[in-house]
Amino acid sequence: MADIGSRLRDERVRLGLSQTEFGELGGVRKNTQSKYESNERSPDALYLANVAKIGVDVQYVLTGEPRAESDVQMAELLAKWKLLNTVQKHLVLQLMIELV
Repeated sequence: MADIGSRLRDERVRLGLSQTEFGELGGVRKNTQSKYESNERSPDALYLANVAKIGVDVQYVLTGEPRAESDVQMAELLAKWKLLNTVQKHLVLQLMIELV
């Protein structure tokens, strides 16, 4: 089974973020993010809470057991939504109205 650092990297890659971007969203610098991913340091609760807000499956990172697929999809949708600007959000909402 992969270690915490590897699973953290998996989540960062899944979200399509660089170490710099991911670290900033977690409240740390790229150097610290790199140390987390290489298991030189362990992330603290504040960092994990911050990355959870962008859709990281913290349960998976800590235990190796992923959340239910529907929960993962919802977290991914929310994470991507937070990256959109106001115009893009409006367009997505309009598309959803048309689809439903």
